[in-house]
Amino acid sequence: MPARYDSVRSIFEEAQRGLQHSKKLLTELKKLHDNSTQDEFQESFLLHLKHAMVVFNRESTVERVIEFAAKYVTLKEHSVPAVQKGGQHSDDEEDDASNIFLDLIFGFLLDSHDAKDKAVRFRVCQLVNKILNNLDDDAVIDDKLADRIFETMLTRLYDKIPAVRVQAVAAVSRLQDPGDTECAVISTYLSLMSTDSSAEVRRAVLLNIAISAQTLEAIIGRTQDVTESVRKLAYRILAEKVNIKSFTIAQRVQLLCNGLRDRSEAINNICAKELLGNWLKSYDKDIIKLLKSLDVEGLTVEDLLEHIALLKKGQQDEGPVRIDYNSLDAETAFYWRCLGEHVKSMGVDGEQFLDELLPEVSGFCMYIQGYVEFSLRGQPSEQDSQETQHKFVIQQLLTLVAVVDLSDEVGRKNLCQMLHDLLVLPEIPESLVEVLHVRYIDVEPEESNRIQELVEIIADVRQPMVVIETAQNKEKKRLWELKIAGIHVKLNQLRDELEQCVTNQDFARAAELKQEITDLEEQKETLDSEENFFSQTGVATSGLNATLTTLVQTLLLPGVQNEDPSVRNMAVKCLGLCALLSCEFARTHLVLFLQVAQLDQELVRVTALQVVFDLLLTFGLEAFKVKASLPEQELSNVGGPSSPEQDSSEEEEAKEDEGDEANDSDCEHDADGDADDTQAPIVDTAASSNDLRNVAAEGLAKLLLSGRVLSAKLFVRLLLLWYNPTTEDDVNLRHCLGVFFPVFAFASRAPVSSPLASVNINNVAELLVELTNSKYLTKKTANSIDTTEVASIHVSLSLAVANEILSNPWAPGVRVLCKILAMMDLTGCAQSNIKEMKILTTRMMEEIDDSVSVRTLTKFQKFLLVLTDADNGS
Repeated sequence: MPARYDSVRSIFEEAQRGLQHSKKLLTELKKLHDNSTQDEFQESFLLHLKHAMVVFNRESTVERVIEFAAKYVTLKEHSVPAVQKGGQHSDDEEDDASNIFLDLIFGFLLDSHDAKDKAVRFRVCQLVNKILNNLDDDAVIDDKLADRIFETMLTRLYDKIPAVRVQAVAAVSRLQDPGDTECAVISTYLSLMSTDSSAEVRRAVLLNIAISAQTLEAIIGRTQDVTESVRKLAYRILAEKVNIKSFTIAQRVQLLCNGLRDRSEAINNICAKELLGNWLKSYDKDIIKLLKSLDVEGLTVEDLLEHIALLKKGQQDEGPVRIDYNSLDAETAFYWRCLGEHVKSMGVDGEQFLDELLPEVSGFCMYIQGYVEFSLRGQPSEQDSQETQHKFVIQQLLTLVAVVDLSDEVGRKNLCQMLHDLLVLPEIPESLVEVLHVRYIDVEPEESNRIQELVEIIADVRQPMVVIETAQNKEKKRLWELKIAGIHVKLNQLRDELEQCVTNQDFARAAELKQEITDLEEQKETLDSEENFFSQTGVATSGLNATLTTLVQTLLLPGVQNEDPSVRNMAVKCLGLCALLSCEFARTHLVLFLQVAQLDQELVRVTALQVVFDLLLTFGLEAFKVKASLPEQELSNVGGPSSPEQDSSEEEEAKEDEGDEANDSDCEHDADGDADDTQAPIVDTAASSNDLRNVAAEGLAKLLLSGRVLSAKLFVRLLLLWYNPTTEDDVNLRHCLGVFFPVFAFASRAPVSSPLASVNINNVAELLVELTNSKYLTKKTANSIDTTEVASIHVSLSLAVANEILSNPWAPGVRVLCKILAMMDLTGCAQSNIKEMKILTTRMMEEIDDSVSVRTLTKFQKFLLVLTDADNGS
């Protein structure tokens, strides 16, 4: 490094090599400034600064020069009067000179902010940002200059280059006023944070925006940004800069649910460790207080189980059963449930701690029963105010039962008796029945015994008791044993007789006996396989037993006719579960489900429609001896009525299809040539009920995906539903169809049995191009058709096809799309369209690797040149 610098150039050259000597360089530059006139120094300073401002890339040498220039402009020494040529000091004049220099630099930058070169605009915003940030907190600039900086940078916030917008965002950060609800900077920040297409700009806004009550909701919204880096930064800012008490309960729950369920593991860690950890510190590491701030009763808390348990082990020395009933609240019960399940997941390592945490089964059952009695003893007013909390606590305690050791037979019996008593208790709310049933499965894993005991509980609840016949299964097994024994006896007799015939050389009789033996052995194997199937699969897959059949007749079918919609809904759901156990039962009650889906209230109709689709997915259409049109005709009210012509054609085709063989497989049946013609519209975009429409769309998507139905017409209906603007706000429907289409399209090729597999796509393309050619239309109606308007048909199609090719140049159908372009009739179209097509064609030839497609595009490009030459000649 030289000892002395005699020019601005030499100082700038040294500054771009590194900033380790920046202080000395600043001092040397200040000496040159003092020894030169203002105009000379300014001209030389800006000349060398401009060399750096025309470089857009973030080169390290350029960044050092920009940083050095910003530091020099904001030097405190500028305010110190320098020695003039005459040796005299003039404080006022030198103050004016220092202010003039800063104003001149700002003036130059602000005059250049709208330059055509993106590099200049980028460096202008960067320099303004660095200069403002290098100014002291007590620094003062002219009001007019401040207003001009404000207006100029607000303009750059909407620059077309994202990097320029990022620097502009940082430049105006010191000009925002969090106390002003109408601050233009904050309003622009909020707009950019939610609408800007660049993730870097949204990140820059998050880094620079002031956190206040006005901006907090918008920052929370960025935790659901489409870009992972933005979501990650939003969670980190909220964890580090915002106290938990600044959030509402709904916002806390939203942040935890979104963060712990995020697809990114990094965001999961930030939410669990930084956000949840800082919140815990705010409550002095008291987990119970933290849970009280989260409203665990209304929160879907499955994601919190492991994280809550890991936050602080050993929160208390005593387990939940040692807590007084008055002190046992929802947060405490939830915490012990999380801790218990986490310790259980540790396996052998957590057994000792689990024994300390929970007592033996009998003691825990007594504690739960005591809390239930305690919750039912309160006054009516108190019971109404605490009913939700009591239900939640009981639910957590019953869930915690799953982690206790059930090897103690006495404890198992006590637990079974407790579950029985709670299930028959009239005051037990409906929401607890499910968890009680799950615990009952743990106690009694044998299905047949469990069904019998649950039926007895139902009988105790209903009164009078339901008489259940249980001798049918035993009688059936006894008959099977008699058949097997009879076959064994007959086989032994036939084998002895066969041996005797062979000895006597009576070969004709021996052949007859051998055939009889073969038939009996096949019959025996059939009976053996049936018995093995029965013994392995159990009741759930072998059909309805006598117990369930009795329940259907005495409980479920009357429940379908009940006046209460919730009772009817549950009865339909239970009846559907029974139908899944037996194809014959499902075939018998299918009409009932279809009638309910048409006539009942919306809640029950939705359940019935779900049952119908479950039955079709389980057993197939052939099991019900109907074509695919039967359920669609019954469900057509969801999508609107079909035309009479369509109905008549469907009836005729259904009659023709009745002659199909019943033993055909479902896929072969559905892939029949006229399957598409038998499909009636199910999903209509103008459906009166969104829930019914969504269930129908989801069910049809499952049928198509599983191969139960192969129908182009149904696929088109779903496709139109996807593109209908009225469904844009329906998140469930959009998510369902958005997952279905790519999976259905790429899961497998069209089946060979389908006639559509042999369709020549090139012929289809030629037909569509021919049908959209405007020259045939203009010949017949030349007087009434605007040829300019008609000629734009193939032009718009060509542009659409070209853009589709460029969107995915490696797609399988690109070759066909290129041939379509060559078939287009662009005669008579505007030259501006031809120029646009030339540009797109050149881009396509650069992107596409397929030689056949490139040759086709070359011919199309020559055709465009001919059209251009013809227009120029005319």
